[in-house]
Amino acid sequence: MSQAISMMARHALPRTPLLADSPEDLEQAARILKSMAHPMRLKLICALGDEEFSVKELLDRVGTTPTNISQHLGILLSGGLVTRRRRGNRHFYRIGHNHTLELIQHIRDIFCPETRRRH
Repeated sequence: MSQAISMMARHALPRTPLLADSPEDLEQAARILKSMAHPMRLKLICALGDEEFSVKELLDRVGTTPTNISQHLGILLSGGLVTRRRRGNRHFYRIGHNHTLELIQHIRDIFCPETRRRH
């Protein structure tokens, strides 16, 4: 039995440091992950990547209704994942922060294979 335990220890995942040192960091991480927790929002995140798109362009890319996309962009905006810029009567969205872009790149690498083919 001790041999089995020894083998398990050798194949165990390495210990990782705590996620965050402060409650504020944990709250921010939870808010961001909660904001992403929907298939349409993940699709929007994958569509945005490191570029900026208008609502119309995003509609064309993800194939949903204007009402649906507005709802999901609003959740991403309030969660801090995207920023919005207004030019005339058009709104443009992009990913908000570089650290979010890094997280999204990992998500895109795993879950958005069509983006890998374009690079």
